[in-house]
Amino acid sequence: MKKTRLLLLIMCLCLALSLASCGGDDTPEFIPKTETENGITLNTTSEGYAYVSDISLSEPGEVSVPAEYEGQPVTRITCGYMTNVTALNIPATVTFIDEGLNGDILEKFNVADGNTVFSSVDGILYNAAKTELLSVPNALRGSVSIPEGVVLLPISYSFMGVTALSLPSTFGGFVSGFTGGGEIDFITMRDCLVGLESLSVSENNASFVASSGLLYKKNGSTLEFYYYPKTLKGAIVIPEGVESIPDNFNNYRDIDGGDNGETITSLTLPSTLKSIGQNAFAGNKAISSVSLPTGLETVGEFAFCNSGVTAFSIGDSISSVGTGAFASSALREVSISDVAAGVSELGNAFNYNEADCIYKLTCSYSALEKLANSRISDRVSHLVITSGTVIGDATEDMDELKIAQLPDTVIEIGDHAFSNCEKLVQVNIPAGVTSIGNSAFSGTLLATVELPEGLLSIGEEAFCGSELVFVTVPSTVNEIGYRAFNGCEILREVRNLSSVELYAYEYDRHEDGVGSYYIEAKVTARADGYSEDTLVTEDGFVFYNGMCCAYIGTETELVFPESYNGNRYGIGEYSFNYLRDYTSIAFRGVNVIYHSAFQTNTKLVSVDLSGVKHIGADAFVYCTGLTEVTGTEDLLTLDGTAFANCRALETEGGATYLGKWLVEFDSEYDGEVVIREGTVGICGMDIGERDVVIPETVKRIGSIYAGSVTMMNPSFAFINTYDRLYLDELITHADALAVINAHSCIKRLV
Repeated sequence: MKKTRLLLLIMCLCLALSLASCGGDDTPEFIPKTETENGITLNTTSEGYAYVSDISLSEPGEVSVPAEYEGQPVTRITCGYMTNVTALNIPATVTFIDEGLNGDILEKFNVADGNTVFSSVDGILYNAAKTELLSVPNALRGSVSIPEGVVLLPISYSFMGVTALSLPSTFGGFVSGFTGGGEIDFITMRDCLVGLESLSVSENNASFVASSGLLYKKNGSTLEFYYYPKTLKGAIVIPEGVESIPDNFNNYRDIDGGDNGETITSLTLPSTLKSIGQNAFAGNKAISSVSLPTGLETVGEFAFCNSGVTAFSIGDSISSVGTGAFASSALREVSISDVAAGVSELGNAFNYNEADCIYKLTCSYSALEKLANSRISDRVSHLVITSGTVIGDATEDMDELKIAQLPDTVIEIGDHAFSNCEKLVQVNIPAGVTSIGNSAFSGTLLATVELPEGLLSIGEEAFCGSELVFVTVPSTVNEIGYRAFNGCEILREVRNLSSVELYAYEYDRHEDGVGSYYIEAKVTARADGYSEDTLVTEDGFVFYNGMCCAYIGTETELVFPESYNGNRYGIGEYSFNYLRDYTSIAFRGVNVIYHSAFQTNTKLVSVDLSGVKHIGADAFVYCTGLTEVTGTEDLLTLDGTAFANCRALETEGGATYLGKWLVEFDSEYDGEVVIREGTVGICGMDIGERDVVIPETVKRIGSIYAGSVTMMNPSFAFINTYDRLYLDELITHADALAVINAHSCIKRLV
């Protein structure tokens, strides 16, 4: 019986277990769901949350991530790259975002209030506490303020569109946004912030300070450059405390393009500055003025090379200067102290100009001696000597020197002092000078010089070959050296108040003994002044006896006075000849230009002859740069060689014309010889054995070499000499020429 009950109990238990295994629980099985709506791909999970796996729009637009999907909170955004998304709105439910989440045109992240993990400021994604920057939209533009609490700021190329950046008091430095917060090098830092125009930092920041868009790190009492943009703009003020400007700080020397570097309007350097690195401001032509601090010690190679700086003052503290440091093509003034002049490298500091710079140099004579034979003295056009008693030969052969100012302390001008300063037009002789040495001013362009009472001696060839027009020898002079005024081709008068005898118009004669000396000009002893009218105009033109003989100004574009004593005037022979810097000339009051007046002025480009009636032989010969001659309407006579070898003038059929004048013919021209109709004068032609027809309009002829000449004007006749026709003289007095027939005259008169 007991066995039967036990068996029934086991059978009931087995039946219960069997029924349980047949699905007695009615809970449905979970099935994950994925759906894309409005460009967002959402997914559910069995864990009870939803997530975003992709965001892609067909057209650019803003995307808002929903807080809930299919009853599950959306807590994760796992996609990285988003397509066509301009703004991403993130709900408070999201607690995870993939670190690569971004998009090419993404401009901002917006995180909803109440999110306990994330936040956003100015479109940038931060942690909720705003102490850690997580992501910057790739297309972020404009101004960004980093919130208080952020210490290390990871930057990447996403910052390239940021134009203004404000840093908090907690800011402790930039780190790499590419390597998860590792160290970032300076070049990458600058490339990432390439669009930055304004940068500021809280004044409460203990480690950094900003000025003019540059960021400095505090190091005790000094400041060190931490960040500065590739392109500096506006007024740059480098703050006190900075001791060193790094290499290539704002270097545009190797960048092509005329506008590069022309963005700084002014530059102010601190008194604490001790060194400027190489190429620091090279090629930045917008920097026109800079004051070097008195404590500056080192200037690197090419620091200001071909910048726009026009003036430098180099003081006693300078101990090292690199090659080309001050080689600025814009340079106009340099001041150098005695100590700085002793720096061995200073002589090369003005080398390697991309263009010539010509400038004013102010220094003592002892400083000038230290700089002799360097590029500094090579390019000086205006020399101001501040101290010294004797002027020696340190000033000799200064090729560009035009003006020399000597101090009152000078008592002697030594041998060869300004010899061969071929452009020197102005110099003052101080009142205390007692001696002028041998060849002191030989080969200069001095047209006038005031020799002081108290001068005792004038050395041999002291003014030999200069451009003196008139000169007074003071009564105190007791010695004049041999040929002191020899070779002064335009010297008109020597007013001799001394006891030394001077004789005029003798060539290269010299008699031994006191009181005998010969010069090539008029000699007078008039105490009341020169025997002829003399004048130096306010603008630097020198006149003698109604003739303009010289110019002692520094302009390269000459405009002659409208008149002299109310009258038109002439320009004396040789007065402005040989390798001067004139580029253009306007002859306002001139009616005659005499022999060789402007010959070999190779820099001369344009001439306006308005009002000029007569031009003599070789007046502009070998002005090889001359391309434009205007105002020829008033010309009556033009010598055959007046414009000879002016090769840059335009030619037509082998002939060079100035208005209605044929001034020269190319003897190597092998085409047909045709003289332009309307030509009124022929200066000179050499066409070998070929024939030429002279138009009827021609009234004046210089010289013609030809096989035969056909005159269309019957008033002309020519002599045939050895099968060539030659007229030797320029016709200045008549409109027609008749030559007596000699040998076998050939003439075909029409």
